[in-house]
Amino acid sequence: MSLHIAKLPTIYARSKFQGGAACRATTATSAIRCLIPALMGDAAAMPTVTTSPGNNKLVKEFLTSTHLATLSQDASRYHIVLEPAHTVLAQACMSILLQLHDHDAPLAKYAAEYWVRHAQFEDVVSCIKGMESVFDLDKPYFAAWHRLHDIDSGPHDTVFNEVASSKSGPPLYYAAMCGFSNHVEQLIVKYLQHVNAIGGYYGTPAVAALAGRHFKLAQVLHHNSSSLEPRGGSGWSPLHCAAYYGNTEMIQVLLDCRVDVNAQTNWGSTSLLMASWENFDDHDHRVVRLLLDHGADPNIQPKDGGTPLHRASLDGKIEMACLLVEHGASVELQDGGGKSPLDLASERQHDEIVKLLLEHRAK
Repeated sequence: MSLHIAKLPTIYARSKFQGGAACRATTATSAIRCLIPALMGDAAAMPTVTTSPGNNKLVKEFLTSTHLATLSQDASRYHIVLEPAHTVLAQACMSILLQLHDHDAPLAKYAAEYWVRHAQFEDVVSCIKGMESVFDLDKPYFAAWHRLHDIDSGPHDTVFNEVASSKSGPPLYYAAMCGFSNHVEQLIVKYLQHVNAIGGYYGTPAVAALAGRHFKLAQVLHHNSSSLEPRGGSGWSPLHCAAYYGNTEMIQVLLDCRVDVNAQTNWGSTSLLMASWENFDDHDHRVVRLLLDHGADPNIQPKDGGTPLHRASLDGKIEMACLLVEHGASVELQDGGGKSPLDLASERQHDEIVKLLLEHRAK
């Protein structure tokens, strides 16, 4: 190893007072080149080290293992403690980002792409100096970072792929997506006009925070008037998306923020209807129950007329049918083809559902 891991923080700190910006950039580059293979390398491409006969470990696993830490002093000094290592890398990346008037700076692309990942590790973000400059629109660093790498260039999950804007998001949006709470609070004060601005893959800062699973931050942003109900091109809201994919945790956050549980897409579908489409087995109806318990109307009909009870009757989902009937689902409503839930259950010979619907209709 060309630069002793344990000395990196000291060397980096010293560079802040000796040699100016060029020295800091050079030291930051050295720090990154030293630690990247251990923390960020492609597993398929990394070499292996042998710790005992027949037991090979990847370099990352070996250098960060407790096993290495317990070896002799000569060996254990190469043990990498993850939080200090990520701190060094995050600060090194930040130093490079703050020199991005030179787009050819060594490792500029790496710094732009990975500084957030390092800063998100445990409490590293609280130790990084200079971050406020990256999110300051009066300075050139946000635009330079955005040009080199846009962390919002595509979906980071499969939940909100129907809620997207063609506009780029402001710094507040990016800070929210990253989960940088302190910076979000500062940006809310400085750029109040951006709190509910529409832009970015997730639409608003609040939804960006939600997508990043920064739930408390999403609630803070919503409390400050950032919408959790932007609509995609098909009229889908975040609640529609979360219900479709069965993400109960996100649904609970959205419902706690009092979003419209009965909002309809352009097709007229509700979140409850979407949950009934994609509730994967007949014994797990947490999403359907959660929505019903928060006031979802089981009788709202989309353009084709099919309600959640139509869907349950067609698919033979007796437990879902019982749950819907208990919450007031009508057995008489007809879909676009003029068929009731009873008609569909009879055609498919779902006898238990036929019995349930007949008993309910008799009442």
